[in-house]
Amino acid sequence: MTREPDDAATSAGPARQRVVGPQIPPTGEEALLDPRRGHLRGGARAAEEDAGVLALISAKLRIAVAIGLGFFTLLVVACAALALSPARGPLVWIIPGVVLYPIILAAGRFYLLRILRYDQAYRRRRSA
Repeated sequence: MTREPDDAATSAGPARQRVVGPQIPPTGEEALLDPRRGHLRGGARAAEEDAGVLALISAKLRIAVAIGLGFFTLLVVACAALALSPARGPLVWIIPGVVLYPIILAAGRFYLLRILRYDQAYRRRRSA
């Protein structure tokens, strides 16, 4: 048994079309350079923007690695100092609770402020 289309449904507008994406996935370079359009951008302006974005990413990565390595070094020194100290007991819990957590919060605040400063500088360069 076949069903006849409703007159109201067909008169509402054009027939629906099925939209399909590309049959092959984009290459890694295509996807990374412009994920919205899915193809490589061209021109000198695009190259300048890409260089600016790469510089911004590099700066953010550099500050994150520096903070991470600094905290790791501090943690190793604190653990070594606690292991070598003759006093045990509450000192083992006081050092992480009183010293390390405020340093973690201060490092996070420093990272956030520095990243915001990098973003503002990037926006100023891009709009100029």
